[in-house]
Amino acid sequence: MESINTAVRTAFAGEVVGQLHEGERRFDIVIRLDTAYRRSMDELAALQIRAQDGHMVPITQVASIDVVVGPNQMQREDAQRRISVGFNVRGRDVQSIVDELQSRIDADVKLPPGYRITYGGQFENLSAASRRLAVAVPVAMLLILFLLYVTFSSATQALLIFSAVPLASIGGIAALVLRGMPFSISAGVGFIALFGVAVLNGIVLLAAFRSLHARGITSPLRVVIMGTRERLRPVTMTALVASLGFLPMALSTGDGAEVQRPLATVVIGGLVTSTLLTMVLLPMLFLLVDRRQQRRSLGASAAVVVMLLVLGTVLLPAQPRVVSLPQAIALAAENNPDLRIASLEVERSALQGRAARDVPPMQVMLMGGQYNSSSQDNNVTLTQSIPFPSKLIAASDLAGEQQREMELRRALSRREVDHSVRISYYRACLHRERMDLLTQMRQLAQRMVEISTRRVEAGDATPLERLTAETQLNELLVRWQQEQTQMRAAQAQLSLMCGVRQELIPVDSTITVSAPRQSADSVQSPMIDVLEQQLRVAEQAGRVVSSQLWPDITLGYYTQTLIGTPLSTTGPLTPATSSDRFQGFLVGLALPLWFDPGMARSEQAQLDRRIAEQRLRQGASQVMTTLRTLATSIDAARQLVEVFASRGLPTAQLLLDNTRRAYEAGDASWNEVHTALRQVLETRSSEIDARFNLAELLSMYELYQGQ
Repeated sequence: MESINTAVRTAFAGEVVGQLHEGERRFDIVIRLDTAYRRSMDELAALQIRAQDGHMVPITQVASIDVVVGPNQMQREDAQRRISVGFNVRGRDVQSIVDELQSRIDADVKLPPGYRITYGGQFENLSAASRRLAVAVPVAMLLILFLLYVTFSSATQALLIFSAVPLASIGGIAALVLRGMPFSISAGVGFIALFGVAVLNGIVLLAAFRSLHARGITSPLRVVIMGTRERLRPVTMTALVASLGFLPMALSTGDGAEVQRPLATVVIGGLVTSTLLTMVLLPMLFLLVDRRQQRRSLGASAAVVVMLLVLGTVLLPAQPRVVSLPQAIALAAENNPDLRIASLEVERSALQGRAARDVPPMQVMLMGGQYNSSSQDNNVTLTQSIPFPSKLIAASDLAGEQQREMELRRALSRREVDHSVRISYYRACLHRERMDLLTQMRQLAQRMVEISTRRVEAGDATPLERLTAETQLNELLVRWQQEQTQMRAAQAQLSLMCGVRQELIPVDSTITVSAPRQSADSVQSPMIDVLEQQLRVAEQAGRVVSSQLWPDITLGYYTQTLIGTPLSTTGPLTPATSSDRFQGFLVGLALPLWFDPGMARSEQAQLDRRIAEQRLRQGASQVMTTLRTLATSIDAARQLVEVFASRGLPTAQLLLDNTRRAYEAGDASWNEVHTALRQVLETRSSEIDARFNLAELLSMYELYQGQ
């Protein structure tokens, strides 16, 4: 077999047989058949290989040559197989293509359980950009309106200029329609740029009206005529500069033209209508609001509109977000309040380690008075108490052990939060899968209602049969609504665990079971790690108590005056003055006089250590017992899921199909159909519950196992 593979690989793909050295460069020498002998299967069949006895024989004598179709590549995503179907869109927009594709797939394609269809590529980018654009456009319009109000200090005039926005939108939409272009993200960006230029033209015109009014021209009609004539050229030049600048983009056919053309088309078309209508409608609106009463009315209306827009922006609920399980776990790791508190506690314990190396403050004492003669003497004493070095070392080590305990607790909290996120995610998938099941059963029940109605009209059944079928259909609808409510509650719990305000929607519509569990023989559980660290903390706390029996060291220094004290010099005795100072030092030990409290604290520390040891043994035993129990439960749950997959679901589907066909043919009564529908519903619901139970047990096992 190896010789056959080598011969075929050498003949068609090439094989390196040596190297050619040319100076410092090296080139591989590859041999293979000429192109003329590699065109068809006949050349492959004529290929000669060497047999074991050394003779050359055709390859057809030792192997059969067939052309078969096999998988090109197995693609996986999130531990699931994935098949990608790609195509290019030309002449139509992506949104309408996907909408049509979804409608046809929903009508004609029935996916088996566990399969789902997602739409990615440019459509996924379009959906994400559309959500962002739905926020960016209102924010841009509100910001423009706010800046106009700040500039002119008048809500009426701000709304007058803001009227250029809808006028510009008319031209942008018309230009897209005339060129046969769909609305796209680049077109939306073009609208935002268009609004800015259109508002700029309105500002130029209204500023001229205000300038003429400030120069003493009081007639509104004269102000409008003079201002329009004066600002016609600047407004036209502003529109022409922007339009001519975007003209090459509108006519572009090179790389990136699909992004440039919609943006430039919107800007050019919008500026044409905006410039024409602004020069006509804006003066007319200025004349209409000139009266004082109308200005107040429009000002109040503008204030109400702005207030409603602001309140709507503030109170508008956040858009739902579709997340996968790894994304939800990452969000929880970043935003969960419990994890933030655990991180703060770790920082606090680190600061506590620095505080453990503290020493008492230095005491500075000044004494004065007549303690040697009638003269006023003074004494300055510096005293510093220093704990015995073993005390500082023991306290610092205790703080370090406590910090490691906080770090282990944070790691344990992280695993517990991950487990809670998984359960919330699986529960939301559980209710969504039940909703899909109830939707299928409702469609089937609706079909049974139609059949029973025809049978009642034909006289083959009683009205009670149709009423019973309608009642069952209503029951399925009620259960579907209950599952929807529970699904939303699970999604709200998922958002709470992830620490975000927006609603999180799982991307999975079914519960997927993770990889098989590991053995429980070797366990590195984070719970045991915390208990072991608590034991080390208790042992170190005992060392701290023992170190308290060592005395504290006191060091001191003093300097004082002794006015009038005879000084011993080589000459005659002279009395000391205030400038003469006498110095000395102090050394002392702080010895405990009563040892009973210290011994009690030492015994208490020993009891704390024994309690920590007992908790460690008990905790380790509980973890091992829980892991064995979970292992047994996982095996049973996995077997139940396999039984459902191999026998339960196929049998239920076969029962449903046979009963449905028999009822349509009139060979089965409604009681048989009703019983079959309930059995199928309960079987499939139990299968969903079994997969959820298995996923929950596996997540709990990973939590205790420390994976």
